[in-house]
Amino acid sequence: MLIRWNDIDSLEWERRIAAHAPRATAALQQSWAYGAANAMIGGETLRASVEIDGHPAALAQFTVRRIGVGGACFASLALCLR
Repeated sequence: MLIRWNDIDSLEWERRIAAHAPRATAALQQSWAYGAANAMIGGETLRASVEIDGHPAALAQFTVRRIGVGGACFASLALCLR
């Protein structure tokens, strides 16, 4: 298994999601636009693409928030919803 971080662009991300669930709507929290909106309000977005034996197996988007006071970061919280 190989996990690549932030290695595909928005078009490829959406293409892979659509290929995975062609008749269903993918979770909003896994859409590229959701990650972009998170980044616009100061969050960090990490995107993982997983390969098994050289074949795409999964995608996961994590939204990251830093928790702190006065510019000092005390903790980070990463969420991977749905």
